[in-house]
Amino acid sequence: MADEMIRTKLYCPTSPQQIVKRKRLLKKFKQGEQKGLTLVSAPAGFGKTTAICDYLENTQLKYSWLSIDEDDNDPRIFLMYIIESLRTIDNGFEKKILSTLRISDSANTKNVLAHVINELSEANTEIILVLDDYHRIVSSDVHELLLELITYKPQNLRIILSSRKEPPFDLARLRVSGLLEEIRISDLRFTNIETKDFFSLSTKLRVSSEQINIIEKKINGWVTGIKLAVMSIEESGNVQDIEKYFDGDISYISDYLFEEVITNLSPEIQSFLVKTSILNEFCAPLCDAIINSSHSSSQIIIEKLIQQNLFIIPMDNEQKWFRYHDLFKLTLNNKLKILSNNSDYRIEELHKNAGLWFFHNQLYTEAFKHTISAKNYNLLEHIFVETKFIYHLRLSSNSILKKLKTLPEEVLMEYPIFRIEIATLNLGLGKIEEVEQNLGMAEDVILKKEESGFYKKLLGRIYGARSVLSFSQYNFEDMLTQSQKALELLADNDVYGRNTALWAHAVALNACGNREQAKNIYTKSLELSKKNKSIFITGLNLVAMGEISECDNNLYKAEELFLKAIEVLGETPPPFAAEAYMGLSRVLYQRNELSKALEAAQKSWKLMTLYDKKLNRDLIAKVQIALVKIALGLNDEAMEILSKTILKIRKEEITASTADAVLLQAYAYLLCGRINEAEKLCKHINNPMFPIRLGLAKGEYKKNLSILEEYKKEVVEKNMHKERLELLVLEAALLYKEGNIKKALIIIEEAISLSENGGNIRVFLDTKEGIMELFKELKKQNKDTIYLNKILSLFSMLKSEKSLETSSSSLITEQLSAREKEILQLIANGLSNHQISEELNIAIDTVKGHNRNIFNKLNATRRTEAVAIAYDTGLIKNIKNNTFVS
Repeated sequence: MADEMIRTKLYCPTSPQQIVKRKRLLKKFKQGEQKGLTLVSAPAGFGKTTAICDYLENTQLKYSWLSIDEDDNDPRIFLMYIIESLRTIDNGFEKKILSTLRISDSANTKNVLAHVINELSEANTEIILVLDDYHRIVSSDVHELLLELITYKPQNLRIILSSRKEPPFDLARLRVSGLLEEIRISDLRFTNIETKDFFSLSTKLRVSSEQINIIEKKINGWVTGIKLAVMSIEESGNVQDIEKYFDGDISYISDYLFEEVITNLSPEIQSFLVKTSILNEFCAPLCDAIINSSHSSSQIIIEKLIQQNLFIIPMDNEQKWFRYHDLFKLTLNNKLKILSNNSDYRIEELHKNAGLWFFHNQLYTEAFKHTISAKNYNLLEHIFVETKFIYHLRLSSNSILKKLKTLPEEVLMEYPIFRIEIATLNLGLGKIEEVEQNLGMAEDVILKKEESGFYKKLLGRIYGARSVLSFSQYNFEDMLTQSQKALELLADNDVYGRNTALWAHAVALNACGNREQAKNIYTKSLELSKKNKSIFITGLNLVAMGEISECDNNLYKAEELFLKAIEVLGETPPPFAAEAYMGLSRVLYQRNELSKALEAAQKSWKLMTLYDKKLNRDLIAKVQIALVKIALGLNDEAMEILSKTILKIRKEEITASTADAVLLQAYAYLLCGRINEAEKLCKHINNPMFPIRLGLAKGEYKKNLSILEEYKKEVVEKNMHKERLELLVLEAALLYKEGNIKKALIIIEEAISLSENGGNIRVFLDTKEGIMELFKELKKQNKDTIYLNKILSLFSMLKSEKSLETSSSSLITEQLSAREKEILQLIANGLSNHQISEELNIAIDTVKGHNRNIFNKLNATRRTEAVAIAYDTGLIKNIKNNTFVS
């Protein structure tokens, strides 16, 4: 079971055979069809579910059902079950999206919902989606998701929402818009006639109209109360004393009648009911395990309960799985607490039996819940050591993480595997802050224990988790060390652990310059992940191999691998798919397919926003978008992006995760002729190629030819094909500027031969310096090819544009008034609002008003940002107080 789904949640209960026909309710449900949303809201026991089921049995529309439980407070799980519910109508519905949700805890649920809505709108049939027991939802994220569905649902979808309390939506707006039909307590209460009909259908005992009036007056139409009254009368046979059942406050009726019902049952059935009340859903074999019966007695008891209609609700058509009515279950739970001191009713022991049954039947999420309730930590440890258990946990990792965090400190010290799983689950959810703390504590405990294969395996898991943590922090040397340790210690049958460690090892090798070795390991890791149907790790490997093909200058192969990764990770992919879209954007940019490159970069940015905010990974995508816009001639739009990213780069400490963005930002500045700005960033860039490119732009040809020769040796030695091509283009440009045209032509021909097969174009267009002249010279020498002519035609198409600095600053200059420019300069000089007021002889409120206008026009939130943007764009030339800028 790769991903555990509780199928019974999708089963629509059947109406009782003898049911009171309530035409007025059916009419209200029918009215709801025209409005789109029907809210059925009332306390427990008012027959909400029965009323919905009766309506569904009388409608011609197709319908799907979802019984909601506490686990559905995870937006991903909630949406997964909605999709699975809709698939009971059409098995092909959103199958691909469903698989993505199953493998990823961080899939963008709003994007998934958009796909669901679009697919629903294309259906040729009207559909009803029933969400029963919605009061169990307390998550604001799930409320927001459902409101989104309600707001944008297609015309052919009707939603029925059943809840004991008001959902936190703006119901008034829905009412005014005519989109809401409401069925409340007043609608669900039995009338006097319906109460009489119920007694007539439910019992052979004769009950007078006067007694019906007494019951109706006391119970006030409460359906379950009426049902309990019938059962009590049948048990006692004393119709004349019916008034005694309703003495006192109505709030006590439920407990009293339940006691009457339970007390009149045989001790065997009473014991069965109380013990099995720990279960949300149950079947006969599970109940046998709970009550320690080896004679299948549970099946006999369940059949008796069905015959007596004892608040037992079937959850599937085969009537194998059941649940108790909530009020009935609550009373049974209360009795269990009272009896729990008795050795036969020890709650932890009952949970232990349930956990074992679920574990042996591979229902791991339920096994976890009962095992942790049983405090059976030996079994819990055994569950986590199962090498494939991580797959089974994906469905409920948020709730499992919360439960693990509630474990006492002494338990965490005794069982280090729990801390390792806390760290692993945090990693999977993108929460990196607590990862090393938990891993370190687990390691300390393990190192104090006796040496054994078991604990070595746990150390292997720690090192594997650390290698992934190092990847998120772009610490590739540590990643290499940790992944190597993991591979040495992990068991051969720990498929997921070894697969992850293999991938991490290859990533680290590649980052450290060992591309060929990395390529071989990626191939092994990819084969292993495909064999074990690990979609996520398959995607990781495809992206990595795409990056290697990109580095090998094989852009077509790289594109194929990036697209395959995107396909594997699904239409609503996890955040990591951002790297596939980023790689695709780079490849398309180099091939000068700019519109496609921009689209891929924008998709990458959307996914990168899901990363941990501390990583600032979205910066690289924003700068890539700006870079493509520059190539498209959209300089002002690009400048708006770059001015914001440079501010963020200045605010944040430059880390390995933002270094790529800094390099790309500097590259973009160079393309626009903003050499000074590019040079300011150079100190943050650990890339030997960029200073050479900067030197070419500054006219320092001879000096940078010498630097280039040194770096060229390393590039050739390590078979760095991408870097070699870029160096050849730069060398040709430098030689041309130096006047050595003959040698420059030889070099540029070599560069063309390397780039043609991969379709690389921008490496020439972006360098500019002397490259077009060299291409023209080759054409004169009759060495032109289709590829050479294509690049020449692109050079000729490039418009003579002003630099990004000029165009953007002029745009902002036009936006700011003369007074605003004057105030901006005074702000840059370090004057306070009060000082500016005195300097210009204007009111301080007027100064503040000008400040607001300046901030709005510059997209700034404070004085320091406004000054930095003005300085970057040339609006401010001199700054007396440089406190405001770095």
